[in-house]
This record gives sequence, structure tokens and C-alpha cells, in this order.
Amino acid sequence: MSWPAAPEHDKIFMHVKFLEVPMSSIRAVILFTCIMLAVPALSEPSKPKIGLVLGGGGAAGVAHVGVIEHLEAMGIRPDYVAGASMGAIVGGLYAAGYTPGELRKVVTDIDWESILIDNSIRSFEAPMRRKNRLDPLSVTAELPLSVGSKGSRADGGLVDGVKLQLILNSLTAPARNITNFDNLPIPFRAVATDLYTGKPVVLGSGNLNQVLRASMSIPALFPPVTLDGYTLVDGGVSNNLPIDVVRAMGADIVIASVIPPANVKGKDLSTFSASLSQTLSIFIQARSQELIKTLTPIDVLITPDVAAVGMLDFAQAPETIAKGIKATKKEAAKLQRIALKRPTPQPRSSFAMFEEQKIHYDRIIVRYDGALDKAIILKRLNLMPSGTVSSKELNDAIIRVYGMQLFSDVTYNLEQQGSDEVLVVTATSAADGSLVPSFGIALDNSFGGDGLFSLGFGATIPEINSLGGRLDIDATIGHIEGGRARSEQP
Repeated sequence: MSWPAAPEHDKIFMHVKFLEVPMSSIRAVILFTCIMLAVPALSEPSKPKIGLVLGGGGAAGVAHVGVIEHLEAMGIRPDYVAGASMGAIVGGLYAAGYTPGELRKVVTDIDWESILIDNSIRSFEAPMRRKNRLDPLSVTAELPLSVGSKGSRADGGLVDGVKLQLILNSLTAPARNITNFDNLPIPFRAVATDLYTGKPVVLGSGNLNQVLRASMSIPALFPPVTLDGYTLVDGGVSNNLPIDVVRAMGADIVIASVIPPANVKGKDLSTFSASLSQTLSIFIQARSQELIKTLTPIDVLITPDVAAVGMLDFAQAPETIAKGIKATKKEAAKLQRIALKRPTPQPRSSFAMFEEQKIHYDRIIVRYDGALDKAIILKRLNLMPSGTVSSKELNDAIIRVYGMQLFSDVTYNLEQQGSDEVLVVTATSAADGSLVPSFGIALDNSFGGDGLFSLGFGATIPEINSLGGRLDIDATIGHIEGGRARSEQP
């Protein structure tokens, strides 16, 4: 018996299956296939984690609001946020739950310029005290210097920063009970600079308002902030574009919004302040360029055209936001590829803006490191022992205390102690028995002859007793010569 002839295709199969292929070639093909399949996964994960980095830049940093606004419109909400200086404030509020519309309202509705003149609220309490030092017409200034038993020290910056702290207290109210920033709606990190070492300090826990204040402590403008054992100034000094920070948080792709240096072409840089500011800017930008070089092809760099916006030019906020949107649109192709791999962001619920907030407390505690009786501070607050106040009423109470001219800083926060919600007011002594020097020029002019000038020098010893008394000592030379000492008790 014979087998029937195999069909033609079976013959072909029979011939093929007996072909000899070296095992080394098979392994090579398999290895090549695996590598080709793995390349996309190595370069860009299928569900990448996104880190948003917002650099510092003063008022020009308002452009970050436009960047966030357009990212959200494209369906991109980052998994992590990190920022320095103004970037920390915008990023911190965004991470805390602010919508793009609410961020826009914050930067356009708040009178940010008034924050930068908060030294003026010191003088409302006793405006004649300084004026009468050098009669009949005088211009007098207290120096930001204290001289005492522990030596001399410069007291802070040109601006005390109390108004900035109060506004940040109000703006961060939604996150008041969150001390681990990984638990914010978006995990967040702010960067500040250790004034003693010059190294960056990454802040990922604590009171959000204090952390943002530390990251925004522009040297010489605002005083340093003491936090967790560090003396901190503006984060832009050491790490103005914390790309490395979001990478450490777990970001696969970085979206970095960098503020370019101010355009100083044609400007006079011969003055001390201008040359110092430009020198600092050069240093900051050099460090930023080093960080930008770490970006990979799948990362996105956004550079708003805001070089013409001055550090304190918040009046241009709407135009600056628009430039942030425009710069983000230029990166639409890259961003669209990212958006396709992202889940659609859930709408955020709005919360009461700072002017609408109500704060409930069961009792008040005053913490103070000076000689003044705490009962006087408590009386000056003029708040009920317990109850509910608006954010504005509480801010006004803090300013009343600050206006006593005895404190370098006055802040508040809420603490849960047992079943009580405690309003804690913390005041820091301005000098605690040290000398605060002053100088002035007096003009005596009868409007019918030559003006006659006198030069005056003075010193103040605050807190000479527990009731807040102070001693003023003055001396003048020139047309008016003499001296006097005067004690004053509130």
C-alpha cells in the first residue's frame, strides 16, 4: 500500500521545516525585536508622570499663571509641582487647589505694590514721634541696625514683610491643616536658600504660608526667614529652576517655565543697587542655564517673552499672563503628545477667596520673646476671647500690634490643641533693649532769607520695661545745637 502524493503546499512545508537555521541567528533576531519593542518604553513611559517647574522672576513670574491656564485647557494637570520665589507662590497656590481663574484673580486683584511698602504701617501709631525729633522741618530715618550686648546686626531688609505674610496666611487657608506637601491636591516643593551656606533647601513640609514666604525672601528687600533651624532667603539665589527637584519627586517628563533675565540694554547700571541687582541676575541665570541643559528631548521648555517686565511691575499682570499663554502655545506639538497619554483632569471645586474667609477660634495664645507684657499685646489685638472673625479683621488686628513699633515680625496661625482651635499670635522683638540709631536733616527757613540746616543724630532704646516704654536720645549740630532725652510710655 502506498501513500497518496502530498499536495504541493505540503511539499513546500516539508522542505521548509527541514531548513537548517543557526541558533545564534535566531537569538540575534529575538534580541533585536525585544530591543526595538523596548525603545519607546525607555524614552517615554506609556503613562508618564509630569513635573511642572516654575522659576523665579518677580512680577514677570505672573506669566506662570498663563502657562498653567493653557496646560489645563489642553488637559494637562501635572503630578508634581516645584518652584522658587514667585514661581513657588504661583505653584504653591496651584498645588493647594487654586483654579487658573482663581490664580488670575490673585495676581490681578491684590495690590502687590502695597505689600512692598509695609514699613509705612509702623508709623501710623505715633506719627509725631519722629517728626518732633528735629524741628522745625525735618526728614528723619531710622537705620535698619541694632547695637546691643550681643553686638550689632542689620535688621531685615527694606521691607519688613508683614503684609506679605498676612496675605499668604489668607491665600493658603485651604491648606492650613496640611503640613506634608505630598498630601496637597498636587504634591509640591518650594526651594529656598540657606543664607549661611548658599545651598538650596528643598521645603516639602510645614506651614505652606511660611514656606512660600521663605522662598520669596528677596535679599535686601525682605528680611530672611528662620525656619526649621535654617536662615532662609529667596530660592532663586541657589536654584531658580528646580528641575532636579521634580525629577527626585518622580517626574518622567518635565515641563519647565523659565523667566528670562530683564532687558537692561541702555539702562544705567552705575548705581550700587542697579549693579548689585544685575550681578545677582547674571549669577542666577548662569545657574538656570546649567539646569536647562539637563532637559531631555521629551521634556518641554517654555520661555515667556517677559524680559521687559520689571521685578515689581505687577500692574502689567493681565498682559504678562497673556504672554505666558502665548509661550505655551508655541510648544503645542510636544504638549499634545503628552496630553494624549494623560487622564482628563477633574474639575476643581472653588473655595472662598481670602476676603470671604471666616476664621473660628476657641481661645487666643500670644507667644513673644521680649520684655513686653503679653497682656498688652492681647489687649492691642482687640479681639474677642473666642469667636469667629473675617480674614480682614484678623489682619487688621495683627497690623495694630505691628504698629506699636516694638516688633520686627508679627504673625498668626491656627493650632489644634485637644478639642480647641487655638489662634496663636507670634511676635518677635525688634531689638530687646538694643540701641536703634537714626539720623536726620532739619531745615529752618523763614521764606525771606537763606535756609539754615541742622544735622541730627539719635538713638532709641525700645522696651525699657514690661509695659513697652521706650527712651529716645537726640542731638543736633549746625544752626540748632543741643540734645535731649525723652522717655515715652504707651
